[in-house]
Amino acid sequence: MRSFENMLDLLKERYDRGTKIPRAQFPLHYVEKWGLNNLYKCDLDLGWRLTYTLTSDGVGIRVDILEILPHPEYSRRFRYRTD
Repeated sequence: MRSFENMLDLLKERYDRGTKIPRAQFPLHYVEKWGLNNLYKCDLDLGWRLTYTLTSDGVGIRVDILEILPHPEYSRRFRYRTD
């Protein structure tokens, strides 16, 4: 597990360090808001989750942080829990 700052440093070194989320599991909220074609998540300390997408900035690949969520909210967002 890692802190947010530590994870940002790791993503700068290797942007695909997170777990790739299959397209069928993309939350509708993310698709409507950001029009994603890729989605990753990283586990942080104390059960928090960081979600991000990769985009091209014309020079290279850019990491765009979407949300940092506590685990219960992440589970609801991704429909792992319904309560």
